[in-house]
Amino acid sequence: MCIELHPFQHFNTDYMTILDYHMQDLSKTIVGRREVLGITQEQLSKLSKVGMKTIYKLEQGIGNPSLDTIEKVLDILGLELRVKLKK
Repeated sequence: MCIELHPFQHFNTDYMTILDYHMQDLSKTIVGRREVLGITQEQLSKLSKVGMKTIYKLEQGIGNPSLDTIEKVLDILGLELRVKLKK
């Protein structure tokens, strides 16, 4: 499974709002996938070696996780992150 972040062509706003939108989308995907797999936040934390507080913030769409942290979590969930360049 793959999560792709696409640049907005019809989104006339600032960078942080776009980033916030993507973070919320990523958060929903992480929560949904974790629930499908039937694992708790605590189990995800242990398996990914990412702190519970970070998992909580990531699922709430808050905080500022590094790409390394996001990749660790996504890897356990069987997901990957792709970023596409504008054309």
